[in-house]
Amino acid sequence: MYSAIMTATLSGIKGDLVTVETDLLPGLPGLTLVGLPDQSVKESRERVKSAMLNSGFGFPGRKIVVNLSPADRRKDGSHFDLPVAVGILCANGVVDQKVAGQYAMIGELSLNGQIRGVQGALPLVLALHQQGVTKVILPKENREEVELIRDMELFQAEHLDQVIEHLKGNWPLERICAAGTEVESIDEFMGLNKETQTELSDDDFGQVLGQEAAKRCVVLACGGMHGLMMCGSPGVGKTMIASRIPTVLPQLTYEEMLEVTQIYSAAGLIHQREKELHRPPFRSPHYESSAAALIGGGVDPKPGEVSLAHNGVLFLDELPLFKPHVLEALRTPMEDGVIHVSRRGGKYEFPSRFMLVAAANPCRCGYYGDPYRACTCTKNQLDSYRQKMSGPLLDRMDFQVYLTTPPMANRFQDEGESLVKHLTSKDMREQICHIRQRQRERYINEEILYNSQLTPRLINKYCPLNKEAKGYFGAYIDKFKISLRAQHRIIKAARTIADVEDCDQIAWEHLAEALQYRSGWNREGSL
Repeated sequence: MYSAIMTATLSGIKGDLVTVETDLLPGLPGLTLVGLPDQSVKESRERVKSAMLNSGFGFPGRKIVVNLSPADRRKDGSHFDLPVAVGILCANGVVDQKVAGQYAMIGELSLNGQIRGVQGALPLVLALHQQGVTKVILPKENREEVELIRDMELFQAEHLDQVIEHLKGNWPLERICAAGTEVESIDEFMGLNKETQTELSDDDFGQVLGQEAAKRCVVLACGGMHGLMMCGSPGVGKTMIASRIPTVLPQLTYEEMLEVTQIYSAAGLIHQREKELHRPPFRSPHYESSAAALIGGGVDPKPGEVSLAHNGVLFLDELPLFKPHVLEALRTPMEDGVIHVSRRGGKYEFPSRFMLVAAANPCRCGYYGDPYRACTCTKNQLDSYRQKMSGPLLDRMDFQVYLTTPPMANRFQDEGESLVKHLTSKDMREQICHIRQRQRERYINEEILYNSQLTPRLINKYCPLNKEAKGYFGAYIDKFKISLRAQHRIIKAARTIADVEDCDQIAWEHLAEALQYRSGWNREGSL
């Protein structure tokens, strides 16, 4: 009269093992759920009863007690339906407990017994895997996201009676095989295909004319995952450049892809990743977004935009239009790479290691410093506009570039001429992959991947300055009295610049270029 079926529950984007214990007792017929179930779990009573009756199994006319263990943790989600139903059938003698106890199960039941997909299937299965579970039955709708998981026996089911027949040994369920996720060649790592190698698409950097300095900044920022700030007049190409950054980013590694997919699965946005699992995410929230939408949180905490951009790019267009407290909230995740959210139900942790790309006009009218149009802003309007951009936030942008309107001659070149003179996405991607490969080899024994993640200890170890660079940088520090954090950021940017040229030591010219980008945005709005 007792059964135990394994499942899991979500806590943020991480899962915890849950055992669904079921017992049939003498007393008035009914189903009682205990173990801190939320409303969605409590409602499973009616779904489970109807699904069992409509599947031809009947419903025990006894007192049924279902305990979700451990009982001191809150349980939420509709994926408890399937383990509860199978647990009742095991306790009633329909299925052998020894056989059913070998499987973990997740799935929502419809009233006719069909098994529907659930939110957060990937982190739930990963949690079970970490607890040593090797066999899981889950909905067919969740097949694509769990195909990333290796070393597990995963079975897909569409109906409750299929699960019962499988447990009885009458009708084996279809296995879910792990999809091929390894990058087999450098072209795959770079995200190349025949189309991008032979002709330029509409979103290729080859279509961007006259902004070679900005392209250089994109290569350096993407190579070391540094922050990038672009300032310039309206229509100069800031958004155009940012929207093309995904075309130059290398493919995600298997571990990175698993992290990103886990976040989207927990957020219920897996449909946005199903067709492009290998590609780094690119998020561009509107400037009216709240702090909770950007950072994450809510009554039931969910990942925000900074977590959805994990291992990818977060693009903030029209930076001064974002609310000041929203921008200030970005400072901690940019430094720590993780978001901590505390609620009454517990503490939640969301990863947020992203590359921040921001764009802004130099003034309210947008034409301060433009060579072709005059600025109409007063001094007070100019000061008010610039004060909206936080100094500490801009201090975290290692590469800052001011885009100017290209000369007329550059804007009317024919396509053949532009292909010769201007970098394409393929050219930039090759440089970025070269930078990242050097970082991968250098930090193979460290817990970091990119130059932007260097700690003070690792800076001393991996960022040696030659004698001329030490004298140059020392004189600069004495003259401008820059903070220690600013010094570290300049050195990290210079490390990435040196990687482009395959230099192990940082030379003075690398520091000079890093300092130029560091001061690319100043209070006058120009270089």
